[in-house]
Amino acid sequence: MKPRDVGGGAPASRRWRALRDAWALATPGAALDDALDDARLEAAIDVLRRQDASVMAVLDARPGLGDRAPLREAAGCDRARFERERAEFGRLLGAFEAAGVRTMLFKSVGRPPSFPYLSSNLDVLVPDADTGRARRVLREAGYVELVNVEEPRKFLFRRFPGDGTSYAFHLHGAVGWGVPFVPAAAMWSGARPAPDDPDVCIPGPREALLVTLAHWFYEDKALTLGNLLATAHAVAAFEEPLEEAAQLAAHHGWSDGFWGALEVFERAHREVAGASGLGEARARTVAAALDRRPAMRRTVRRHVRIGPDLPAVVPFVRNKIVYYRKVLRDPTRSRARRARDVIDTLLWAVRWKLHVRSQRPMLVALSGCDGSGKTLQHTRLCAALETCDVRYRATWWRGGSSRAFSALVALGRRVLPSRGPDAASAPGEETPPEPGGAGAPARDEAASRVPGDDAASDAASPGGSGGATGEAARVARRRREVDGPVRRALFALAWALDLFGPLVVRPRRLLAAGYVVVADRYVVDALVDFAVLTGGDPRRPPLPLRVVAALAPRPHVEIVLDVEPHQALARRPEEGDVTHLEVARAGYRAWAAHRGAHVTDAHADPGAIAADVARRVLDRFAARYGTVINALLRSNPVQLNPGEPR
Repeated sequence: MKPRDVGGGAPASRRWRALRDAWALATPGAALDDALDDARLEAAIDVLRRQDASVMAVLDARPGLGDRAPLREAAGCDRARFERERAEFGRLLGAFEAAGVRTMLFKSVGRPPSFPYLSSNLDVLVPDADTGRARRVLREAGYVELVNVEEPRKFLFRRFPGDGTSYAFHLHGAVGWGVPFVPAAAMWSGARPAPDDPDVCIPGPREALLVTLAHWFYEDKALTLGNLLATAHAVAAFEEPLEEAAQLAAHHGWSDGFWGALEVFERAHREVAGASGLGEARARTVAAALDRRPAMRRTVRRHVRIGPDLPAVVPFVRNKIVYYRKVLRDPTRSRARRARDVIDTLLWAVRWKLHVRSQRPMLVALSGCDGSGKTLQHTRLCAALETCDVRYRATWWRGGSSRAFSALVALGRRVLPSRGPDAASAPGEETPPEPGGAGAPARDEAASRVPGDDAASDAASPGGSGGATGEAARVARRRREVDGPVRRALFALAWALDLFGPLVVRPRRLLAAGYVVVADRYVVDALVDFAVLTGGDPRRPPLPLRVVAALAPRPHVEIVLDVEPHQALARRPEEGDVTHLEVARAGYRAWAAHRGAHVTDAHADPGAIAADVARRVLDRFAARYGTVINALLRSNPVQLNPGEPR
């Protein structure tokens, strides 16, 4: 988890006050300032939220504050999130138990609520030998494995219910950050039920203290208020001498970091709470231990920053010095393994600091009749890819959407005037969308259109009626305009020219740049639209369109949303009639059968469709993952976890 700063441009005194108010609210028994008005309460709640401290727990511990609206509303939001996340974990617990896999919420210290619902990922430890079974359980439960963010003995999974939310499950086979920090045998031997949630297994007091210190000191490089409270609880719960915990830290070479982290905690706690967090006797023990470690003393006493925005921050360079001291001093690793650990962790650090997100390109095409819900599914898929840290670009284009096409059509009318009685151009035909507007092929089109509303697509198409004449009338008018072999051939040429850039040039350019390209409408949509407008067969398009179809890159995942014409008309009354929708549907179904595209019943629940689409796309992405750049940075899954079944 990357710590989130707070405070903005407010004066330091005001930020300190908000931090101290937040600590007092979250600490049972702490005295609250009588001057804690709603403005200060809201500032304190903001600190709690930003620094991952439970507002729900505040109200549970202080029910007398239930009449304070800011606290009541914030706690209500927290409780809703807690119940949703806890219910999902409860569903998985049964599946893990049935598979004989033990689980532990190893970052929990037993401070209510023990279930860490505020974490961006639910971190769950399983015995290392059981990671294969645990991964199968998650896949069967509808989760997708995100190999692009895999770490050694750590596997990230996400499930997308389809309503725009997601569940993140971080499966750990060992407690470590690049290298191990706490022995697995100690973790499991000290495991216990959470005092406030007996179905949840958490570490013993000693291991909970070690995990908490190692996580924020080595991984986060910062002590947030949430971690300050967790560390205070872990320190109080561990009743044995601190030297006993230090000995277990020394097992993996970080006893220096153990004492240094406690020193940072003590300094921050005194500043925030105005009192020792360790107790005076333990504080003297920590100070004496640091006095015997000059390297750590120089790091934590001279360079760690104590401040009002985050209780403590460990500078990056100093943190890395301490981290690599641990890597090189781990007595459980051979010299050769320690040298490899140094190289591997340095390469991973380079990858993350330089934001290298190397991936194999992939093309995803979502197609279907107007009214099938393409835009909604396109928007939700893009949101899922964003959540999964996948580099992607969204595209949308409809044949006949450019000014150049309109100019060619206008020229054709003058050279070969229509013989039909309704030759006047349809409303809007001469004014296609501006570049960069609703019809422009850019990443943000899907986000700028109303989810589930395909009307924007029709309005952007030549002759989009917007209501009075209806799509059916526009189709009939267009068929009269292109009546005859010469008109139809010229119209096909203009249509193909309009499609060449959006369907051939741009996708190939984006794929060459390594993006996952998500197309809302693709080749089949262009061919079906042309067939509907001209009365042709989408399986036998004219030569210019066959050339475009042949040159366009073939999708790696192609999904056709199949909707019954009468239902499409009910969703989009502006279509005017089902005749052209029936023709379009037949074309899509024939194309899907010919190309092997996946056909999805668009009458199903949109959430279920979105979940299925996300799972199909991400599974395909994972199956193709692995690049030369990642290999050089030792970041491909087979390098991170060699021998792990895929």
